[in-house]
Amino acid sequence: MATPTPALSQVRTCPRCGLTNTTEALRCDCGYDFTTGKIERSYTNERISRTAFSLNGIGTKFYGQRDFHADGSYITTQWLVFLYLPLIPLRSLRVVYDGPGDQHSFIGLGSSSRYAVYERSRPNRKQVLYTYAYIALVSIWTYQVIAVGTSLFPHALDTIASVWLVFIACMVPLPTPWIMRYIAARKAQR
Repeated sequence: MATPTPALSQVRTCPRCGLTNTTEALRCDCGYDFTTGKIERSYTNERISRTAFSLNGIGTKFYGQRDFHADGSYITTQWLVFLYLPLIPLRSLRVVYDGPGDQHSFIGLGSSSRYAVYERSRPNRKQVLYTYAYIALVSIWTYQVIAVGTSLFPHALDTIASVWLVFIACMVPLPTPWIMRYIAARKAQR
């Protein structure tokens, strides 16, 4: 027997994601709460807590954000990290950030995060390639700044002020991912 379709007067559309819900629904699948008008936790999304956990930079961590959707979700890749450097990609997930995770570490600097996971897949090749390219860019840039700086100015690292200048010059490529992410997220909202 077929399930009856609710009449048009018995449904409401979520203002956040556009999903049609029954009038009895208190919360949309995306997490929008109809009674308060705020975004809450979704009842339907799988929650993964502490999927990415590192202690003193050793463990797993999420790096990268790409393929943004209008609902705020994006693809990120979970990496095996050593000293915060991504070494081996483990998997990619379509997620929405859900806040900081529980802190159970008493030794060192531990961190974890919670995400609403919409989809799991093999590591996204493009994201893996871009992550490795970014690490190569920062490494080569830093080496070149120090090599050129010390060859042109042999006493470039003799004073604290000159060390700060070299340090700042080494930091120039660091905001690149955040700028690219901002541009991609803006395009997804249009």
